[in-house]
Amino acid sequence: MHQRKTHVLTGFVLVLAVILGAAVFTTLAYEHRRTREDFIALATTEAQVVLNTLMIAIQTTGGIRVQLHQAGVPTNVIQAVMSRYGTGRLLQHIGWHGLFDYIACQDADGIVAATGVDSLSTIAADPFLQDVVSNRLFATRLVPGSPIRLEAVQPFMTDTKQYLLRVCISLSSVQELETRKTRRQILLGGIVLCVTLLVITYAINLHSSRLLARERDAITAEVARIQQRLGQQERVTAIGRLAAGVAHEIRNPLNAVQILVQRFDREIQPMPESQAKYTEFTRVIKDELKRVNQIIEEFLRFARVRPPAFGQVDLGGVVRDICALEHGEIAERNLTLDQHIPTHLDPIEADPQQLKQALVNIIKNAIDATPPDGRITVSLAQRDGATTITVRDTGSGMDEQTRERAFDLYFTTKERGLGIGLAITRRIIDDHHGEITLSATKPQGATVTVRLPNRRPHENPHY
Repeated sequence: MHQRKTHVLTGFVLVLAVILGAAVFTTLAYEHRRTREDFIALATTEAQVVLNTLMIAIQTTGGIRVQLHQAGVPTNVIQAVMSRYGTGRLLQHIGWHGLFDYIACQDADGIVAATGVDSLSTIAADPFLQDVVSNRLFATRLVPGSPIRLEAVQPFMTDTKQYLLRVCISLSSVQELETRKTRRQILLGGIVLCVTLLVITYAINLHSSRLLARERDAITAEVARIQQRLGQQERVTAIGRLAAGVAHEIRNPLNAVQILVQRFDREIQPMPESQAKYTEFTRVIKDELKRVNQIIEEFLRFARVRPPAFGQVDLGGVVRDICALEHGEIAERNLTLDQHIPTHLDPIEADPQQLKQALVNIIKNAIDATPPDGRITVSLAQRDGATTITVRDTGSGMDEQTRERAFDLYFTTKERGLGIGLAITRRIIDDHHGEITLSATKPQGATVTVRLPNRRPHENPHY
């Protein structure tokens, strides 16, 4: 379960990292695009200012020429003035600063004046220029090549004809600025992404450490529980063998004593004044011999627990039969028995006689622990290839020390008991590869839970 949670968290974090990385680089791409647009807009504004300035200057020089003609200034003088302050000279002065690739003024026939270029496309051969002239609007376009260039055009009119100003700006410096800014953005995005990944990795490691700590604690507790159970099983096995040997040795002298008591009854006639004492003494001897024999039978019954003979068992029917057998004692003690047994239960693989013996011990203990007017609840449930039997009573309950020793051999809280019943029960459940636990029930009482696999381990995928 913890491993599945770790995989889910890792997948979620990876998806989050991918989304974050995509967001960072999408932002960088958007900023790259905006940067280029901003630089192009800046270059466009610069070109528009230059073209408007040139247009005003050309129109002004054209007006000066007309006024000189009207004033009767000789033509050679006008030409000398125009050669110094005309359109061609003006374009040359601007071109000397090296801010533009070329600047040109052309009409429908071709170039009138230019700097930085010898030939350009005519207005008639270029649809873009035709559209600009017809609409009489400032316009720009990108000229492909390396580096990319921006061409801005501005049509204008004089008194005589229509002209077109064209200026071309190289975007190499713009591209360099754009490249530097892009590098800074990528570096910043990489730093942000690395920091985010470090934080995510730290979070995953922290979560994994907590899961591993919980898993380690659970494994440690499970190992301790298994060691405790192994210790109990070893003690039970050793004590069982010892009990079998002791019981076998005791039976021989016990049988001899029983024979002697029987011979006393047949062969010895006490004096009349001793008849009452003789009868009382022999009765006590017989009762105690019978009790000792019962104890020996209990020892042997524990020592002779055989391996289970597995078969198909209707556990619901077994529990119903046990409850029916114990009905008389339950009614005599004025107890209430609740049964929660589903109608349809899958049969399980078990030894029916041993399983019945184990469940009888559990239910009898619940009956003995429950005071009059108390309640005993027996429940069955099946899930994940296993069947769970729960027996809950409303008795005085058990403290923690008693619950820990409840399944130990010869441990009992009853006045007349050997402490063998629950030890046999645990041994039977262990032989069926099951689990039995004892817990306190609030506000009072105790709960015994038995979990048995529906099939033997080598056939059960859940075990």
